[in-house]
Parts: sequence; structure tokens; C-alpha cells
Amino acid sequence: MAEGTETLPCTRNGSGEERYEALELRDGDKGMYLGNSVQRAVKNINEKISEALIGMDPILQSQIDQAMIDLDKTEKKGELGANAILAVSIAACKAGAAEKEAWIFAHIDNLIT
Repeated sequence: MAEGTETLPCTRNGSGEERYEALELRDGDKGMYLGNSVQRAVKNINEKISEALIGMDPILQSQIDQAMIDLDKTEKKGELGANAILAVSIAACKAGAAEKEAWIFAHIDNLIT
């Protein structure tokens, strides 16, 4: 992918308490967004996740996702935060589509078929 290419990921804010649900990483500082700020998750993206993924081909989505799973090492993704992992996964998917000059839905179809 061309250096300097940017994608903008967007993830939902979930507050479920399901048994198998991955954990969002929240700061808990009630003075910032009523405790819902995600500066720790962003820090994990900028420091830990980016370090692990630099140089990886964005077209290889499953390898990128597996690298993040291996980096977190927790069942519910509580170390890096599921919100951080999902945001990077979506950004990588968008970057992979951009690299192939394909629509995002066509790129995803190619990944799963």
C-alpha cells in the first residue's frame, strides 16, 4: 500500500454483558465522556498494534487479524481492547480494498469466497 494512504475506521459502541462478548477498553475517567473515553485503546493502536503490523500486506486480512489476536493473548480481547482490534481490522480491510482499487464489498466477498 502506498505510504501515507489513510483509511477511517468506525466501530459501534457496545455495552453488552454477554458471556462471550469481547471487551471494549474504556478509560473510566468520569471527567471525560462520562467514563467512556478510549485513550488507552488509541494508545494501544498507536504503540503496540501498529508496531506488530508495520510492513504487513493489507490484502492479507486474516494474517492481520491473527497477528492482533496473538498480540492480545486474552480470551475476550481485554489487553488491547476489542474496540482497538476491530478498528484496526476495519481500517486494514479498507486499506486492502484501496490497494486492489476495489469496492469494499467486493474486497470482502473476495476474502470470504
